[in-house]
Amino acid sequence: MELIFINRAGKLCNDKYLYELQFSEDIDASFMQGEQECYWGNIPSSGKPLPLKNACKIFYFLSDKDIVLTKDSHVFSLEDAKEGIVAIAYSTENIYGSRLKLFYGNTYDEVKNSLYEKNINIIEKENIFA
Repeated sequence: MELIFINRAGKLCNDKYLYELQFSEDIDASFMQGEQECYWGNIPSSGKPLPLKNACKIFYFLSDKDIVLTKDSHVFSLEDAKEGIVAIAYSTENIYGSRLKLFYGNTYDEVKNSLYEKNINIIEKENIFA
């Protein structure tokens, strides 16, 4: 299972940010250029965006720091992240000694370990919006 997408799901009242991690078993069939604008341009009124096609598992994490997402970039696209040019998400400041960097195609264990090194735990709940 590999990371295909990260979305900022919201800012909580305790000034923490909630992020959504989407994983897929088949990253080559996960999305096409421009698909992220289709799925993420119009978030439903429920506040819960639709997962990308072939996203088989969705997890969440909370962070005290705002994390830069490639999907929100005016310079880079998810296609650039897919090709390894840029991280799919990264912190602009150090968290416990170094910057957080998550890359397209990272395995679940790699993502979990990267977050754990920053004292961040993955929330393994099916529907956090329920």
